[in-house]
Amino acid sequence: MERGQGRRFSSEQVEGIKSLLANTDMTIPEIAERMDCSGAPIVAINRKYRIRAYNNKRTSWEVLSPAPSILQPQERS
Repeated sequence: MERGQGRRFSSEQVEGIKSLLANTDMTIPEIAERMDCSGAPIVAINRKYRIRAYNNKRTSWEVLSPAPSILQPQERS
């Protein structure tokens, strides 16, 4: 199946990805497969909303708190 290169996620899809990142133990490749995309947009959403911290590890992470970061993108300094 061909992936939708260049397509945008709807706001509902972004919320779903944020929820999967915050509330499940699914890996980025698993979330990407579920959303039918590559891992890059999942990583970009994670960075924008600072949901998980990988601390230079690929297979383990911690969910960052406070949870309000899930609601708004982090401002850049």
